[in-house]
Amino acid sequence: MGAIIPFGLISTIWPVAVWLMLATVLFVLALAVADYRFLIDAFNAIRFKRTLPNSAGRGASCNVGLELINIIQRRLSGSLRDLPPEGVTPETWQYDILLEPNGAIQENYSCIIPERGVHHWGLTHLRLKGFLGFLEGQMALGEPQSVKVYPESAVPDGEYQVFTQIEYDLKKSSSTRRRGEGMDFETIDRFVEGDDPRHIDWFSTARSGEFMVRRYQQDQHREVVILLDCGRLMGAQTSAGNKLDRAVDAALLLFRIAGHRGDSCSFGVYDNQVRSFLLPQRGIGAYKRVLENVYDVECSFIESDFSVMFSKLQQKQRKRSLVVIISDVVDSNTSGRMKRALAELKKQHMVVFAAMRTPALSNYANQVVDSTRGVMRQAVAMQLEQEREKALHQISKLGVTVLDTEPEGLTVPLLNQYIRIREQGLL
Repeated sequence: MGAIIPFGLISTIWPVAVWLMLATVLFVLALAVADYRFLIDAFNAIRFKRTLPNSAGRGASCNVGLELINIIQRRLSGSLRDLPPEGVTPETWQYDILLEPNGAIQENYSCIIPERGVHHWGLTHLRLKGFLGFLEGQMALGEPQSVKVYPESAVPDGEYQVFTQIEYDLKKSSSTRRRGEGMDFETIDRFVEGDDPRHIDWFSTARSGEFMVRRYQQDQHREVVILLDCGRLMGAQTSAGNKLDRAVDAALLLFRIAGHRGDSCSFGVYDNQVRSFLLPQRGIGAYKRVLENVYDVECSFIESDFSVMFSKLQQKQRKRSLVVIISDVVDSNTSGRMKRALAELKKQHMVVFAAMRTPALSNYANQVVDSTRGVMRQAVAMQLEQEREKALHQISKLGVTVLDTEPEGLTVPLLNQYIRIREQGLL
């Protein structure tokens, strides 16, 4: 209403002003329509392509390529905005563009994906300015795409992660053959000092007139069972990801090394139920199947129950095997069913229990406190650590090999333990 009164006064004094103002409005409207038509033609003339890798590593760079092609005889300017999945760094990517007539631009950016699983990219948004500058328009380009994010240990075939702390040469140990105790008969040979008299072959001795003994070589084709706990205790955060992330890395690398040495491997995932269980298999194809089965496993945040996995093992794993369990315990009371299952499991199999500590618990127990609340929190943390140590001690008394490590330090002792068991012919 405030604008109508001055307009009425001006039109009374100078009637021509009404037509001038109306002409101005129509002129601006015509320019806006021209800009609008230009933007419609411009968006129809844009060709867009986004290039994503099929897979990427957790915490590694994921390179994204964007390509724009302009097929009209007009210069286009504006901005291009891509929105990576939630949790990815950087959260958004935007670039100011200037497309020459019949020109093209290619832009690339890198992002870090901190979690395993399938991550989805939505549409890319292009914003253009009209050639007269009256209007701007925005359009969604491309199609939704996805990238599989694998654990760090999922390296290409033929490559292996190097750990300088490993006490054994992983590439040479598989070719080592040791005479003596083993499972596979190798040959009959003359008895020499140091041979086990129990291995004397009396039939061959009678024929040759001298003592002959049976010699054995290590069985080069054993069975390894890797069991991965994905219950609530595995959801504790570490310096990079949670405990389950570290467990998946170590388990996959162990599976790969064991398969490289000709061992058959089973792989199971459980919480309060069996999430998945792959029967014994070996070879490159086996590793790929396990990788696809486990790369996107998530922590369920419910209490795990190992007895359900133990029941599955009783049904599926008859042959004596090396059973590696990657999990954790809280105290001796809550781990009661696990201890009973491990005791039964130890009667038939070689069992290694890899327990992953909770970093936050250790930090609270060892920090310097200066308040009543801090003292109480430290006391609770120290009590929980003592209960955990007690539970692990009770498990070790069953004859189970216990590895108590920080999540970041699990891989090296786990691989060393596997190689040690294999070298010593304990299966």
